[in-house]
Amino acid sequence: MKFSLAVQSLSTAFTAAVVSSSLVVENYENSKIDIDAAAASRAVPSRNLIYQDSTSKSSKSSPTCPPEPTPDVECGKVYNSTAAGEDVVVTLGQNLICAGNITEADDSRNFALKLSGKHAVLNCQGHTVSQVTESSAAALDCPIFPGNSTLREKMKKECGLLYVFGIYLEDGAKMKNCNVQKFYVGGRIDNGGTIECSEFSLNARGLEIANFPGNDNTLSKVTHR
Repeated sequence: MKFSLAVQSLSTAFTAAVVSSSLVVENYENSKIDIDAAAASRAVPSRNLIYQDSTSKSSKSSPTCPPEPTPDVECGKVYNSTAAGEDVVVTLGQNLICAGNITEADDSRNFALKLSGKHAVLNCQGHTVSQVTESSAAALDCPIFPGNSTLREKMKKECGLLYVFGIYLEDGAKMKNCNVQKFYVGGRIDNGGTIECSEFSLNARGLEIANFPGNDNTLSKVTHR
């Protein structure tokens, strides 16, 4: 299946950097297009971003309380504003670390969290979304490209990556203030979406952006503001 590709260029001033050994947009079943980026140092510290309320106009503004965390946020959940028929805002109150029995890994294109619809928003408040791996560089060292279902299962079991994607956005969904680490693909945008004030590190692929036929006018944005 062919699709048009859009990859954002990130300026050096953009502190919400996409850090990975390469930036890639790919069709998992049929083809792969690699867009090589500068190789990143593996000595990337695991840390939380400093959360700042984007509504604050200056340091002299009155402080605002952070939003209440969303209860029962678990790895593998899908939040769909289109299906819900209303705004869906997911707010993390702590790091989300995905774990599980790697021997039970299957060939699915699974994710830590998926947001769908233009009224779906993930606010990590500076917290980290990651998964348990044998080493911090496990995703970077993985030599298996998961181009089909057989290779996906092999990649998961041999590289110890139970989840393929970190944050998966589609159909205009948004994420902000997130630190995403240790996935084969840190972030994925399908058919439009927005990423603000977020970092991707220690992932084999930092960020993928894809528009499929019939969605040629969709817009994807990666910004810091």
